[in-house]
Amino acid sequence: MIAFRTAAVLAAASLLLGGCGAGERRPGPPAPEPASSGYFVGRSPEGVAVAVDLAGFDPTAQVVSRVLAEYDRPVLLAITSYVNSGEEAVVAPQLTARTRSGRMVPLVDVRALLARLPGAASLAARRRIPPAPDALAAGASSLRYLGAVDVAAQDVEAVRMVVGDAVVELSEQRR
Repeated sequence: MIAFRTAAVLAAASLLLGGCGAGERRPGPPAPEPASSGYFVGRSPEGVAVAVDLAGFDPTAQVVSRVLAEYDRPVLLAITSYVNSGEEAVVAPQLTARTRSGRMVPLVDVRALLARLPGAASLAARRRIPPAPDALAAGASSLRYLGAVDVAAQDVEAVRMVVGDAVVELSEQRR
């Protein structure tokens, strides 16, 4: 019994002195940079600014994401904020995501994607989303939930906004 205890103490001491189990970590290779931050911003010449967040997680987005997970393929959810600092009302901007493969995918009101899914959870998620106006009044702001099927957030390389005659490539911002 004494020999067993002595062996156990010696093994523990050698591990401790050798650095194993002492909390010391060797640095590994640095983590790769994510392909995209998932956050894009821009402003039109008329004064319409937009921010698109592909990784947003407010309470409504969390509910909507759980329901969209019922799709058997990837679904993109974008929380978008619009501000019209111009002097005139404008038709709500249209957004399009460009994937790494070069595919252009329009972002649509996520309620349309939810409507394709049956059940009470889908209906409850649609009811959480505030109505999106067709136009943005001068000095007004708006929050919209947009989405697309068959697109994953990590595949989005760029976002383009069309408002009036202006086409604006939104710039990617690091978080």
